[in-house]
Amino acid sequence: MSTSPLFRAASRPRHTELRSKLGFTLVELLSVIAVIGILAAILFPALAKARESVNSSKCAGNLRQDGIAIQTYVSDNKGSLPVGGFWTISPYFTADTRNFQNSILPYISMQKPTSWNTASLVGKAYSGTFDCPGYKGSVGDTCYTLQRYVTASDGTQIMGPDGKPIQPWGWRYQGGSQFYTNPQPLKHSVVPPDAIAIIDRDFSATQPNHPGHKNALYFDWHVGRVAVNN
Repeated sequence: MSTSPLFRAASRPRHTELRSKLGFTLVELLSVIAVIGILAAILFPALAKARESVNSSKCAGNLRQDGIAIQTYVSDNKGSLPVGGFWTISPYFTADTRNFQNSILPYISMQKPTSWNTASLVGKAYSGTFDCPGYKGSVGDTCYTLQRYVTASDGTQIMGPDGKPIQPWGWRYQGGSQFYTNPQPLKHSVVPPDAIAIIDRDFSATQPNHPGHKNALYFDWHVGRVAVNN
């Protein structure tokens, strides 16, 4: 078969056309990148929202477990609530008897440590039920707040018959080398059921645990959401 220059010249455009079909032009590559960027912009907020929903659900589940522990304590102590002296709750327990967790140790998955050094307790004396997965603070920080006074959902304090704020957990404090409890914790039956027992503690106003709400354990032991502006 003849391989004249004319034949060879005629075959080159077909070979060039074949190579162009096997690759991407710059315009095509930029178009793909643009589409990926658009999809990422759409998906990332949805993924973040889904992750927040999971964190909030886990947080609510933790509070329910805490509610069960408190109920069991109340049942074993003639209806009295546990005593509190510190109002913020860390997943890492200290040996201080003023700590709310000290009262309910038998009812939670936590062992009483022998050291008062909080740093030495990381990973040892730990209760996941006091660890909000959405908390933005440092490891071992206080994730929840034990309400010192009987507080309604709108944040207002509920006063007792004497016109003073009601302290449902009593108050455990230190005087010299001794520890005292005054006033004593209330009977659970006299605390309004719609009052908040434990609530999320935000790391900061700009970095809330859960955008738009806080999870709260109420004294009837249900967990609900408290709307907040953040």
